[in-house]
Amino acid sequence: MDSNIPPLFNFETMVDENQDTIILIDSETYDIIYANKTALITLNKSWDDLIGTSFGVPIIPENDSFDMHLVTATKEIIVETRAQLMHWHSTSAYMVTMRDVTQQRATRHKLRDWKRLQFLDIMSGGLCHDFNNILTGITGNVGLLDLYIDEDTEPYKYIKGILESANEAKNLISKFSMISYSSRFSTVNIGIKDFIDSIVHVYRKEFPEVHITVKVVNELANICVNRNSMCTALKNIIRNSMDAMYERGEILITLEALHFPDEFKVPDSTLVLDSGSYLKLTFEDDGCGMTKEVMSNALDPYFSTKQRNSKRGMGLGLTISYGVIKKHHGHILLESKEDIGTSLIIYLPYKD
Repeated sequence: MDSNIPPLFNFETMVDENQDTIILIDSETYDIIYANKTALITLNKSWDDLIGTSFGVPIIPENDSFDMHLVTATKEIIVETRAQLMHWHSTSAYMVTMRDVTQQRATRHKLRDWKRLQFLDIMSGGLCHDFNNILTGITGNVGLLDLYIDEDTEPYKYIKGILESANEAKNLISKFSMISYSSRFSTVNIGIKDFIDSIVHVYRKEFPEVHITVKVVNELANICVNRNSMCTALKNIIRNSMDAMYERGEILITLEALHFPDEFKVPDSTLVLDSGSYLKLTFEDDGCGMTKEVMSNALDPYFSTKQRNSKRGMGLGLTISYGVIKKHHGHILLESKEDIGTSLIIYLPYKD
C-alpha cells in the first residue's frame, strides 16, 4: 500500500475540531481523560486544569439525549447531552457530547406558552360573550323593575346599586374583549392626525399642566382601525404617561409614515418588520421612567407599580393597548430610562 495515501479520517482530529463540546470520561474513576477545543473554550479551562479532574456526575449511557444545565465562565446554558461507551487508547471511557440548545429550548417554551395563550384567548373570548349575555339579562330585568319602584324608597337604592355594578362588569368584559385576539371587530378608514387631535383635546382641557405636542414628520395616509378600541388604546397610553409624570410634564406624540421594500430590523430591538407600509406612532414623556424589571412586565395584565388603594388605574391599561395593537397586526416597543422618561413606539401596518 502506498504510504503517501492519507487515512480516510483521523478520529481524534475529527473530535478535536467538532463544534460540540466533547469530553471523554474514564468509566471507572469518572475522571476526565480528554477534552476537545470547544470544551476548553466553553468551560474556560486549560488542558492541564481540566484533565484528571472528576466529572462529578455519574454517567449512564442512554439511547436518547438528555438536557443538563452547564455553568460556563459567563453564563448558565442548557446542553443537550449524549453519552456513549467506547474504547479510547485501550481505556474504557464514556464519550459525552454536549450541544448548546439554550436558544432552542427558549423557543420551544415560547411556542408552548403561545399555544397555551391561544387556547386561553379562545376560551376567554367565548366567556366574555356568554357573560355579557348574562349581564344583559340582569340589567334588562332590573331596569324593568326600576320602573315599578318609587325613587324615594329603600329598594330603589339597591336597584341602582345593582345596575351600577352590572354596568361596571360590562365595561370590564368590554376591556377583556379588546385583549382577546379571537373576538372580531369592524374597522373604518380614519385620518390618524385628526383622530389623535380629538383624543389630545380632551386631556389638554382636563389636565392643563400637562403639555401635549403632536408632531407630524411627513404626509400621512389614512388607516383602517376599529375606532372605539383604538381610541381606548391610545387614551390608555397617554394616561399612563400622565401617571408617570404625576399629571405635570411634557408628552410628545410623533406621527410618521414609513415604507420598507424588504424586511426591516428595528434598531436596538429584536423586532423584525415585514416589508410594507407602516404608521409609526411614538409617545414620549419626561416622567419617572422604568427600571428594566418594571419595563419587562409593563404590558402584563394587572401589573402595576401603583398602590392598591390608588385611583390611578390597576394595571390593565397598557395590556389593553397591547391587545388592541396586536389585533390590528401592529407592534409595540418600550424604551425607558429611570428618572428620565419613557418612549412607547407603535408600528401599525396599512395598505397604500
